[in-house]
Amino acid sequence: MQEPLLMRTSSKFLLYGFVIIPLSLVAIASTESEELENLLVILFLSGILACFLGFVWPERFSEDQLVASLSDNDNLKFCKKVGQSIHKQIQDSLRTSPEVFTEPKHLIFFASYLDQLIWSYAEYNQINVDAFSDELKKNICDGVLPKRLWDAYQRGVAMREFNDVVDVPIADFVEMGKAAGWADAKDGLHKFYRLAKFLNGQDLALGFNLDKASKEKSAWTE
Repeated sequence: MQEPLLMRTSSKFLLYGFVIIPLSLVAIASTESEELENLLVILFLSGILACFLGFVWPERFSEDQLVASLSDNDNLKFCKKVGQSIHKQIQDSLRTSPEVFTEPKHLIFFASYLDQLIWSYAEYNQINVDAFSDELKKNICDGVLPKRLWDAYQRGVAMREFNDVVDVPIADFVEMGKAAGWADAKDGLHKFYRLAKFLNGQDLALGFNLDKASKEKSAWTE
């Protein structure tokens, strides 16, 4: 397969030209040998040619490098879009109640909600991101509330995985978080709102059979 080409300045040609041109000029001015001067002129001209090629020569990138670059760009866009929506939801919930993420059920719900939201939103919109990556989730959380939201997510995961940590119906909040994340992803980015509703103790308006949805639509299992 032919490697794709991107028109970019070749740093190698430019580096050669920028080094050789001044050095050859200095050497030409100081030499008294006509033969050596002719060689230095050729060297000077090669520096000029290198600079020209540096500006017009397409630099080759391997297919893997190109894919990695595009993937990084997709990750940044994805994190920004999801993060902005979660940030708005948290702001909306704070207007009603300052007690956000103060209860274990909030943390458990949020961890499950974020997991499912990321996976389902990427799947529905065919976005090429690693939905299971902790780095991706951390980038989203840190973009909303640096360190604090990622800490809340990790605490929720710990409570979710160890049933004896807290005295709450963990399975119920896990399934509710999954169902809310799936439903928000299905509705669309601009309609994400079920996290805010849960934090404020409001009806999530899921509108479908919770047990059936968790079995058929959730990518996350205990």
